[in-house]
Amino acid sequence: MRKRLLIFIGENAVNNTYLMSFVIIIMTLILGAMASRLQVSTSFTEMMPTGNAKAEEFEFILDEFNNASNIILLAEGEEHSLKDFALELKPRLEDLSHWVDRVDINIPVEFYQQHGLKLLKSNELKNFSSIYENPSLIPFLVNLNDSFEKEYQGDEALSTKRKELDAVRFLDGLEKFVEVQKLVFDGTPPINPGKVATDAILIGETYFMSPDHKLILIMIEPVFNMVDDFQIVTDAVDGIEKVIKDIALKYEVEAGLTGTLVLARDEMVAVESDSWRITTLALAGIFILFVASFRIWVSPLLAITAVIFGVIWAMGITSILVENLNMTTAMMGVILVGLGIDFSIHIISGYTEFRNAGTDALTSMISALVKSGPGIITGGLTTALAFLTMIISENRGMREFGLVAGFGIVATMIASLIVLPVLLALRERLLNKFKRTSVPKDISFKFLADIAFHIYNHSLIYGFSLIIITGIMLFEAYQIKIDYNYLNMEPVGLESIKLQDKLVDAFDLSTDFVVFTSTDLDEVRLLTEKSGELSSVGHTESISDYIPDDKDSALRFRMIRDIRRTLLSTPVQTSISEMDVQQFLSEMKRLEYNIIELQSLAYMGGQDRIYEKAALLVGVVDDTTLTGKISGLIESIDNRDIKSELTYFTNQFTPHFRESVIEMTNADPLDISLLPDDIRKRFVGNSGETMLISIYPKKNIWEDAKFLFQFTKDVESISSKATGLPPIYVELLRLMAIDGKNATMFAIVAVFLLLTLDFRNIFYTLFAMVPLIFGTIWMVGIMKITGLQLTMMNIMAIPLIIGIGIDDGVHVLHRYRIEKDIRTVFRSTGKAIFLTSMTTMLGFGSLWFATYRGLGSMGIALFIGVGTCFIISIVALPVLFRVHNKFIS
Repeated sequence: MRKRLLIFIGENAVNNTYLMSFVIIIMTLILGAMASRLQVSTSFTEMMPTGNAKAEEFEFILDEFNNASNIILLAEGEEHSLKDFALELKPRLEDLSHWVDRVDINIPVEFYQQHGLKLLKSNELKNFSSIYENPSLIPFLVNLNDSFEKEYQGDEALSTKRKELDAVRFLDGLEKFVEVQKLVFDGTPPINPGKVATDAILIGETYFMSPDHKLILIMIEPVFNMVDDFQIVTDAVDGIEKVIKDIALKYEVEAGLTGTLVLARDEMVAVESDSWRITTLALAGIFILFVASFRIWVSPLLAITAVIFGVIWAMGITSILVENLNMTTAMMGVILVGLGIDFSIHIISGYTEFRNAGTDALTSMISALVKSGPGIITGGLTTALAFLTMIISENRGMREFGLVAGFGIVATMIASLIVLPVLLALRERLLNKFKRTSVPKDISFKFLADIAFHIYNHSLIYGFSLIIITGIMLFEAYQIKIDYNYLNMEPVGLESIKLQDKLVDAFDLSTDFVVFTSTDLDEVRLLTEKSGELSSVGHTESISDYIPDDKDSALRFRMIRDIRRTLLSTPVQTSISEMDVQQFLSEMKRLEYNIIELQSLAYMGGQDRIYEKAALLVGVVDDTTLTGKISGLIESIDNRDIKSELTYFTNQFTPHFRESVIEMTNADPLDISLLPDDIRKRFVGNSGETMLISIYPKKNIWEDAKFLFQFTKDVESISSKATGLPPIYVELLRLMAIDGKNATMFAIVAVFLLLTLDFRNIFYTLFAMVPLIFGTIWMVGIMKITGLQLTMMNIMAIPLIIGIGIDDGVHVLHRYRIEKDIRTVFRSTGKAIFLTSMTTMLGFGSLWFATYRGLGSMGIALFIGVGTCFIISIVALPVLFRVHNKFIS
């Protein structure tokens, strides 16, 4: 039946060329229109199994909370320029209402001015209450030092991330407070110095600035998320970025975007760019190889044209099989070019061989299809079947890859068997029309025949050497390591990734955090508290940070009431004596000493942000070139008459401080409904019921695989609903390890059964499997020797090579059954498998030049694998033929 089908194709290709051409064009137009609807998604959730709880929860959070798919802006420059930049940028971005919902450049100042004291815990209020009881400057400094010494004493002073962040914020306020005093004493006071100093103490820095004030953080909340139409995401990020770059140029600051959406945009651009560029590169390499091998410039054009038709057919069928392309299926065009060209090579090689022997076009076409066709069909079906075994995977990415690749291979195989004979027939008609004839040439590869025959005659030496080398490769393969850092798969030099590193270093924030939800406020408090106690957690954010706990609300209310009463009854100091000046100097020196003590605690505890912030105020012991701002202030006013300046500052500071504390000690209730929109929208979902908890890792999760797994395990112990990139990535790795192993075993079994059915000879089946098994072992062994590691992308090369690596042995064995002659087989079919291996290696090897390094790692692994399978075919099959002829036949 197979032979009759091949003869039917050959006859119609030659005798009904134009009718066949018309049918092919109509099919291609229909399938091409279907293929044009395909879109690419770079979301990790697209790789997860359908119905996976983590993926579904993550998608639910993306729908409920716009800030779960955030855009983060980092700008670097002088402090005043950064703040002016932020002030102009905010309204400009908010005008882009079709893209941007909200822009946060600072904390909700009015909220803190009204409710700041209510957010303090009762023990913090107890330690700091005296600060607020006397608004006069010098008594305030005395109370400040007293409170400082209560709060920051002993090993527990900085025991939690929250305490560390509070200390940084406190020091930040002190820095601004000291700067205002310095300006006053230098005779250049700022506008409204009392208010500026009061806000610095009570609220701190209102902008999201780094400790050194050289970086500003701006949060942009979009109206879309990463599961929306990706063209919307790309257009929006591009548009937002253009506005930012234009304004940044005006203020001479360097600004860039990062975050999940920005990285997804960058991945999308890289994948789309790579797809066209690398496919073109692969086709160019294949063209040169064809011309050099067949010495006919038109042959590669015919083969490539047939492959293009096949890829279009495959992508049209893909549009029926999957909703969109994911990170693994996005490069199927490149893979199908590499594999699809193989079928064309066997047909062209056979056809030109018979035409050069002097046979007519019809006979040559039928003979080429009858001799090459069975190997093409068997090779294509075994490759497709090996891919299709991946549909058993739980991992949706691998399952869809197997489905798309399996049907894609069948489509390109059918296209080669139908389209290429028609193209060859059209060429013959054109040559006849213009009365041109082809000069017969011997284009066989005699050197391959000589190599195979030499190995056949020295089978014992080569067989023994092959076993020894394979044993060494197996030993190396078992020691190969896995690279868990997904950022190592991203394009090199991406601004979004560089900014992620800056974000972690300057703000202890990561775009890769864990989130979970609850509809109960008490549960949110409990989960927030438990998360904060985990050793792997940096800090936790939730709505509970802005809603006082009811448990000690009565105590906290009484303490705030007492602060208000004391403040209102305390007389205000308006004049300054010489004794007051001395006391002021004494308290400033005491403050300096207290900060040095805090700096020492931070140094011993490894809290770098506190240490660096303290250094700005009091300097560093071992660095005499750095003078802290407090130390500098003390030096500048010591032994100076500052009575008038101090009096001025006291009278500016005292009334503002008093009024601000009175406002902050109001008795107004505080609940979710009273929160500002920018806080409520961050933590309360669009439904108004679901509340979000965000947990940030203690350090960069991608720098240490053990920490990644430990962080994920810790947060999952708190809540089974924990989701986000870290747990999804860990789950994906687990599934890929299981699915890869299962798919490999099923592929080997499926290929073995299909070959047994095709050859009906157990020895030929086993012979065909040898290049595959040995070649795979060599592939992994060479990867280990050359320093390559397994990644989430290239680990798929192992089940893939099962499907690809079988072809060489299949074609050689099919031809050997017909010819029974080593030289003839390897001179003709040997040339074909050499060319198919080279073209496949060019197809996959071109992925090495992909900017998206994940694809590059998969490409180089497959490049090595195809090469090793070819080498094993050339060496092992002659040895096996000798063994078969001597001991079995």
